[in-house]
Amino acid sequence: MDEKRQAGLKERYNGAVDSFVEKIKGDPNVIAVIVSGSLAYDMIWEKSDIDMTLVVRDQNLKNDSYSIIEDGITINVYITVRSSFRRYMERNIGGSFMQAYFSKGKIVYTTDESLYDFFEDIKIIGSDDIALSVFYMAGELIGIYDKCQKWLTAREDPIYTQYYILKAAEVIANMELCLAGIPASRESIQKAVALNPGLLKTFYQEAMSRYYSIEELKAAIDKIDGYLMSKLDIIQKPVIEFMGDNEIKTSTLIAKHFRVDSHYIIDVFDYLADKGVIERVSQTIRITPKSKLAVEEQGFLLVP
Repeated sequence: MDEKRQAGLKERYNGAVDSFVEKIKGDPNVIAVIVSGSLAYDMIWEKSDIDMTLVVRDQNLKNDSYSIIEDGITINVYITVRSSFRRYMERNIGGSFMQAYFSKGKIVYTTDESLYDFFEDIKIIGSDDIALSVFYMAGELIGIYDKCQKWLTAREDPIYTQYYILKAAEVIANMELCLAGIPASRESIQKAVALNPGLLKTFYQEAMSRYYSIEELKAAIDKIDGYLMSKLDIIQKPVIEFMGDNEIKTSTLIAKHFRVDSHYIIDVFDYLADKGVIERVSQTIRITPKSKLAVEEQGFLLVP
């Protein structure tokens, strides 16, 4: 799209935002209006919509989202009360989806000047946040790594194996951006390629251009493992800190500590056990407080 046409569209879309803000800024309940998505940081086109968050005074909300029309443009409005917005954003780790979403947004209206500083602060990704985000992303990448091996060896389906090779590209791109302190986005692959042109060649450029042979698929799978190994120090950092007391950590304890269902991250612990960083163990539990029969729950142990 040429610059003149894009400028015209931006003017129309920003006009729709201004029109909406004019209608609601007299409402004392509205504290801030935040625009995110393409209009805030990217190119738009005729079918783009507008992503918007309204921060309002604390109250019981009957609805927390609306689709508003301004000048024929759809504005997807998400509403959150001030206390929930602050709590949610303070809990969100740097490099997470929501941190990335808001970090590229902009406040277009507010009655609380302190929100500008708060909004700027949430754009910063700290070193601990980077390690934790990379840890979560590694869980996704390890899952893809396992799927690649399954579809190639057990299912003997090279085309579907290559599909998972392609899926690895976006996760690796997000990890690279996170490590560089750059928020992930829908353009993560393009940004990662700009940072390191050769990084995604096997997983993206070449994988998009032709079918891989069996040997090429095996080599690509090995490269996923090689990438994970190259980031092992930062991937294992949250795990080592959590397990530093040298006590058995069951899948239940792991889930509670990292605040996610265990199946989302247990692959990371399995992978670290395969690499000799931690050891697999089990612990006897009862499924319910009234259960008489015992079972073995999966667990892990850090041995000094």
